[in-house]
Amino acid sequence: MEAHNDKLNKTRNVTLTALFSALLVVVRMFHVPFRMPGLGGVPWLVILLITPAFLSSRLSSTRISFIGGLIASFLLDTPPGPFHLIKYISAGLTIDLLHYILKIVILIALKQLSVLQATLYLSHP
Repeated sequence: MEAHNDKLNKTRNVTLTALFSALLVVVRMFHVPFRMPGLGGVPWLVILLITPAFLSSRLSSTRISFIGGLIASFLLDTPPGPFHLIKYISAGLTIDLLHYILKIVILIALKQLSVLQATLYLSHP
């Protein structure tokens, strides 16, 4: 039973990785003009931000950004080369690093909150 659940989890991760990578490329193909400089990358960064919520594996945003960058280099009118992929990979790595750090900070805060709650409960007559 455990092996069956593990296989389903791996299949789910692969399927969602392919889906998010394709969605990343589609968003990059259809540019949404925000009429403000610097906001052209917001739609594909949103996809990278929500990726860790759906995929339970480590470095999920980095994997999605790498695959999406590879596909985009073939489909979009961008200059090929390693620097094109670095833009995607660095965004994914940054999001994964922030996700990891925030998870640790939230766990520490919850632990401190529970200690404070227990102290207040025990000190109350």
